[in-house]
Amino acid sequence: MKNLFAFIVFIFCFNTNYAASLVVRQDGYLSSFSTIQSAIDTSNSGDSIIVFDKYDGKPWQENLMLNKNISIVNGIDTSRLKISGRISIQPFTNMNITLFGIDLVDPINGSITNYDKRIEVLGGGISINNRGIINIIDCNFGDSYFNYDNLFINLINSSTNDVYFRHGKVIGSRTGVINIFKESSNYSISDSLILVGNISREIYIDTFEKLLICNNFIFKTIQLYYFNYFLTHINLILNNSFYGNYGASTAIIFAGPNYLTTAQILIASNIIYSPPCYYCGNSNVTLSNSGGGSLILFKYNLCYCISSSDQFTYNISPNYSPFDSFGRCSYPECIDKGNYLPEYTDIDLTRNDLGTYGGSYSIDNFQPTVTVGMGKGRVHWLDIPRVISSTSTPINIKAEGHTNH
Repeated sequence: MKNLFAFIVFIFCFNTNYAASLVVRQDGYLSSFSTIQSAIDTSNSGDSIIVFDKYDGKPWQENLMLNKNISIVNGIDTSRLKISGRISIQPFTNMNITLFGIDLVDPINGSITNYDKRIEVLGGGISINNRGIINIIDCNFGDSYFNYDNLFINLINSSTNDVYFRHGKVIGSRTGVINIFKESSNYSISDSLILVGNISREIYIDTFEKLLICNNFIFKTIQLYYFNYFLTHINLILNNSFYGNYGASTAIIFAGPNYLTTAQILIASNIIYSPPCYYCGNSNVTLSNSGGGSLILFKYNLCYCISSSDQFTYNISPNYSPFDSFGRCSYPECIDKGNYLPEYTDIDLTRNDLGTYGGSYSIDNFQPTVTVGMGKGRVHWLDIPRVISSTSTPINIKAEGHTNH
């Protein structure tokens, strides 16, 4: 990818005009609430809760229970809302909860790695006709547990340890293991899982849903198990960079049973560094796997290997790494070497680069180096046609964005 020229979008925000804003301050000043939970208990569906820092800078020490459609945000532009405790969510019909700019921290060292400082949903019970939504934007948590039917998670520009869920999007986030499990019943063949622009240790997928896995910097593997078997699904694993840490033996593992028989999977323009390199080539390859004869197209991928006889790999020394901290490879073998078709063109309209900076989902769209201040709108997901022609049907453009004020 080269220089981005111009970008025009229509923004549709998660946030709406809430019925009321409830203010939380340490001393309850000017009739505000003195605890976050008391504001939650008093709130009505659609209210927003604005929490100001404690005067001594220490975190709010509360375990929160959410059971209403509310939004919780920090009240100060230059700081973050720090809470020492858990956030638990009691599911309910038509649930729609938004958490913005929250850090769940250890009260002593401020770490977010403590297992106990996590967010979780307490049980299922949401019906397919009343699917719940949880929006987590610009937050830092420990483990995040949402593994229940009919619950959609939008994890946006956040950091978490391991995350567990069944439906939704993970975009521009930093995670441990992303664990995705299939619905126990009532799944829809129109559902999609979107994982784009993340920096993650590993991705484990056990689902029937259509996949879009693009422009992620992954430090171990993507493992696909019980993968979808619908012939109409064309699943994309594009422009990811795999860095062979954590003892990874290979970058993409297909481990499912017979559900794989009709799945179509395009694996293209990825870079694999250091693990043993299998099937790295520029031609179509149908891979065998324990799941049967699914069609797996493996194209324009590049493997950097310590030792390999594959003609499409680069033999390297153990101390060599082609990546920057976002999985970008700027070496000649990575530039303009991806899929040549127009729908995979970089955003500067040149041929697709390999790895995380290639294509329209370039990781620098999702991992900004400049902090967005309060009141600043930002688009975090743009869904547009990859190719537009004179014979195209009407163009549908969908954008999702957020602002905390």
